[in-house]
Amino acid sequence: MDTKTMTDSEVKKLMESKDYKKRFVGEYYELKNRLTKLDDVLDKYDNGTLGFTFDCPYSLLSAQSNAMWTYLSILDTRAQIEQIDL
Repeated sequence: MDTKTMTDSEVKKLMESKDYKKRFVGEYYELKNRLTKLDDVLDKYDNGTLGFTFDCPYSLLSAQSNAMWTYLSILDTRAQIEQIDL
């Protein structure tokens, strides 16, 4: 996976493009940004520094993170196949 990041406004601009490759890149980085935020919350929970309690089970949020990682990996592989520069 790449290590680049993109701001929400940059992602939004890509998502509004008529070019499917730009929309694809936007989708990739939107997912990556959301996953980073979710994993940060889970890390804070694990470290006891979260500052609030979850309304749903930790295991559900962890499963969501795992599914998002899987999807991100699929998008990464697809980008390589379709020669989309992430």
